[in-house]
Amino acid sequence: MKMTRFVFVLILMFLLTACNTNGTDKDEDKSIQNVSYQTSMEEFEPQGVQPGTYGTYNITIDMKEDLTSNIDAQIEIENRSEDAWDEIKLYFIPQSLIEGDYGNQYGSDGSVNINQVMVSNEESTFSSADDGILTIPLNNQIEAGDKTVIDISYSLRPAPNGIRLRRQGGSLFLAQWYPMLPTYQDGKWNIEGYNPKGESYFTTNGSYTVEYQLPQPYYVMTSAHDQNNEPHQSGKVQGDNLKEMYISFLDPRDWYLNTFSANNTDLRMAVKQNAQDMEEEWQKSAQGSFTFFEENIGDYPLDQLDMIQNSGGMEYAGIIEGSSKSSGARANATIIHEIAHQWFYFQVNNDPYYDAWVDEGITEFANTLYQLEIKDNQNEAFQFIPQLNGVSGPDKPANLPLPEYEAVYAKAAYAQPVAKLWRLFENNGGQEAALEFLSTYYNLYQGKQVTTKEFVRFFRAYVENEPEGYLESWLDLN
Repeated sequence: MKMTRFVFVLILMFLLTACNTNGTDKDEDKSIQNVSYQTSMEEFEPQGVQPGTYGTYNITIDMKEDLTSNIDAQIEIENRSEDAWDEIKLYFIPQSLIEGDYGNQYGSDGSVNINQVMVSNEESTFSSADDGILTIPLNNQIEAGDKTVIDISYSLRPAPNGIRLRRQGGSLFLAQWYPMLPTYQDGKWNIEGYNPKGESYFTTNGSYTVEYQLPQPYYVMTSAHDQNNEPHQSGKVQGDNLKEMYISFLDPRDWYLNTFSANNTDLRMAVKQNAQDMEEEWQKSAQGSFTFFEENIGDYPLDQLDMIQNSGGMEYAGIIEGSSKSSGARANATIIHEIAHQWFYFQVNNDPYYDAWVDEGITEFANTLYQLEIKDNQNEAFQFIPQLNGVSGPDKPANLPLPEYEAVYAKAAYAQPVAKLWRLFENNGGQEAALEFLSTYYNLYQGKQVTTKEFVRFFRAYVENEPEGYLESWLDLN
């Protein structure tokens, strides 16, 4: 999820107002009948978009008492495109959040400073723009199939009111905190400036090694496998095939760690000391939804999933941020939504700047199918938080670029796919058929990047008699 908790309420409320009492689209009361599906997709060849890059990261973090960290990020970058490169572009979002375009809004009392950039052990010039894009010119081109090593040293002190990247009390939440390698597609670096409206960075899988030295013992939560469940001052984590690396250093005076399992996966949930009374409820939501998704959609490939109940409401590879001081439907729906992102965001990848609905809409559809499993009736499953009257603004397709949405981003990219997909499946196999659809989709595209165009190709191969104008009613197919 890529927005504040307030906007998430809008999302859920739209699901209520966009659906009638049967969970169907209010503007198209006539239900869809007589839809059938392929019984086998063995001859279908999924066509994911090639990333054009691969990054192997070795990062060291030396945190000081004031929560400033000296960081060295070494990235071995492989050119998997067909072009020769004369420059490398990287996301460096701390620059935009703290010193650049959004510094006045989110960067107060934070700091970031790039000390040095090296290319193949030689000092290099660079430009760090206020939109969070770092450009490094190359003296020698990197030919297709070749590699180079970039080494960036910088200091970072997250701001208290930052988005995702922030410090809170004595704890650090490090999201989008390091120089991140974008994809290289269609003959150019596929990179856009930071936009806090939604997810504006897009990375592909890479390999990570992170070593850290801390001024006092902390709980450590990361995208990789964490072997130490106790507060500690130093350590190293490693992970392969991760699309990003998230790290939190949690002050044990404010946090404790609850560990449990779902199927054969270890779940670690960090809970605030003042929220212990909600731990059991959150654990039940996490265990139930994780098991449901794994048994009905497909295997989760890692042996560990971390969760931080800090009101973040965000998904990352191998770790999520959930709610902190609320219980009931709102908090549980957030946890379930973010867990579902481990299937549709981490494993089935997409460019959220151009195709946000491919993870957000499909994830919320998976959440809704789980709600149908645990609620007493269909009405209750669709009525998450009926506090508002919906989202105002014009209807827009679900697959527009991020800047083309205003208030209707949540309405279009989250809620609309749920209402439209459920309208298709409701009277054509229901929950069981919808889960089979998601399972087939997941297992075909795991580890691949999906665009709207490719989703449509899959959909039309799977659904044998698509109603006329169905996809065109909520996707821009031009």
